[in-house]
Amino acid sequence: MTKRSSLSAAIALTVFAAMVVPGTSALAATKKKTTKKKATVTTVAKSTAATTAAPPVADGGPCSVKPDTSIDKTYGDGAGQAQWAENCAEVKPLKAAGDPIVIGFQNPEGDPAGSFPEYRVAAEAAVGYINSELGGIGADLAAGKPGRPIKLEVCSMAIN
Repeated sequence: MTKRSSLSAAIALTVFAAMVVPGTSALAATKKKTTKKKATVTTVAKSTAATTAAPPVADGGPCSVKPDTSIDKTYGDGAGQAQWAENCAEVKPLKAAGDPIVIGFQNPEGDPAGSFPEYRVAAEAAVGYINSELGGIGADLAAGKPGRPIKLEVCSMAIN
């Protein structure tokens, strides 16, 4: 996977996660604090991991704990909520159920002026993760109640 398609996948996943996880913002979730010292960045990463570590499953796992919003100051609004959802889904994935919500996705592919099939692939991967792990749109991970799945309607087109 190229650096460009990895970035595309990250952006697509962030945008779809913002729709699924209440309280997250697509732009805020992608913000990162940059520092010139590598040691400081390493320390921040270690302290964040320590503060957001999941409790033992006997205590209900990460789904029973409130999101750690203290990391929002460092990583942007909604970062704690998004991390909580990922930790919860890792231990207790929730599959979406019910009628899908259709989202249109227009993407130039096969055009000599510009073709971006990696955007479609990234969006499809994000939808798959949201539907099979995060419970879809409107899911309540803490209560274990699934939301509605996303159905991506892709329109691949050429600019002419």
